[in-house]
Amino acid sequence: MAEKIVKRDGSDVDFDQSKIVAAILKANGDVESMHRIPEQDAIKIAEEITLKTKGKKASVEEIQDLVELALMQHGSIHWQRHICYIVISVLL
Repeated sequence: MAEKIVKRDGSDVDFDQSKIVAAILKANGDVESMHRIPEQDAIKIAEEITLKTKGKKASVEEIQDLVELALMQHGSIHWQRHICYIVISVLL
């Protein structure tokens, strides 16, 4: 996994995949129930991102892109809302 995330202001923070899961689940409250991402899928998305960033120092933008791609691949038609939650509540 990525040991550190480089924030937009240039500072480093520890990578925490649980924050990605929490943000995806929070975003579920903003979409109709039929479009919500189940917790187990949110965990799987976060785990995939963890593997893709293993051994790297990833930027917020890289993590955001990976989450966005994973949500689109998941079939979420409301992936933009999920991304907004992730950017606001996790990565900034």
